[in-house]
Amino acid sequence: MKYKTIIYIAALILSAIATAAGARADILYVRDMGAEKHIFRVSDSGGAETQLTFNNDTTLKRVYNLYPSISADKTRISYASYRVYDDEGLRLWREWNGEQFYPREEFYIYFYSYFPSRTYYTRHKSLNWNIYLTDLKTMRETKISNFLWQELRPQFMPRGSDMLYMLKAEKSYFLLKGGRSGKSFKQITLSDNQALDPQISPNSRYIVYYSFRNWNYDLYKMRMAKLPRDRVETRLTKTTYVSELHPRWSPDGNSVIYLANMPDTKPGSTFYDLCIYYMDTENSTCLTNGENVNADMVFSPDGAKIAFTSSRGGKRVLYTINKDGSGRKRITSSSYNVIYPVWSPDGQSLAYLRKKGAGNWTLYTSGATGKNKKKASKKKAFPSTIVWF
Repeated sequence: MKYKTIIYIAALILSAIATAAGARADILYVRDMGAEKHIFRVSDSGGAETQLTFNNDTTLKRVYNLYPSISADKTRISYASYRVYDDEGLRLWREWNGEQFYPREEFYIYFYSYFPSRTYYTRHKSLNWNIYLTDLKTMRETKISNFLWQELRPQFMPRGSDMLYMLKAEKSYFLLKGGRSGKSFKQITLSDNQALDPQISPNSRYIVYYSFRNWNYDLYKMRMAKLPRDRVETRLTKTTYVSELHPRWSPDGNSVIYLANMPDTKPGSTFYDLCIYYMDTENSTCLTNGENVNADMVFSPDGAKIAFTSSRGGKRVLYTINKDGSGRKRITSSSYNVIYPVWSPDGQSLAYLRKKGAGNWTLYTSGATGKNKKKASKKKAFPSTIVWF
């Protein structure tokens, strides 16, 4: 633990030196290390990298630490983690005839027949995605959730120390709010309403998400209140045969961008355009037409521009566009696939993961106009969200 703390303090000193030399900020990304995927911190101008998550458990054979989120005070990171623990008895049983069991067969064997103690415990530890938190001052990791389902996409509340994450239970999705200690949690959505891809408003008072009801995906907004009766839910979009997905708040909280398959496409199509919904007028409009936009669009810090990727030509190409639909600008070449773009805090740069053909994903940065493209890391990245520090 002391060694990790020394590493982090050294990283802070190096970061301060880099900032004095003209670097703007650092970036958190997930490095692909084979059986392990860990979160690293690197300057947007490249250079030395600092590892922020580790594997200190000798029984842990595989760990994926993905979807990092950083607290408002920059002292903690949360992430979803999938971990596989070793069990020799379990391995021998699964391979007793040289063939793997089907998942349903495994389920009944594990829970109703064999290995009722150790394997049951180990299997449960290995089954799930759980939410973890690392204190960047002490480098201490804490598991803050322990459900036997899939817990995904943690995000810190813009105000306060709590975080929100999504719980997948069978075919249902729920929103939960938890604290840093992991000793308590609060279920935000109580009914089986398929609350997907939740996003906290900049003032922490509302959440938006999309939900499948009456054979249609629509956007919903819910008030964040302590008592369930005060959590008023409002349906934002009321279309038929048009699916609205993946809402993202504007920095001022007055609008959300989202994806929609337009009426001139086949109902249920996966071909989506970028649209915007205004909270004050309750009106929406689409900013693209036939673009096949992907679900990684993001507002600039001042809310004036939007970065998004389009697969219209087959490759995922990065573009920016003004909030009113004007000023469309291509940032990357069609020779590459680009995912998870994110704006720098000053809005002057973009960071993203880039890959050519069957090559590796790599972390890149560029100016907001597409100039000054740089490889921020020479290491192999894993396709997970990235965060400016």
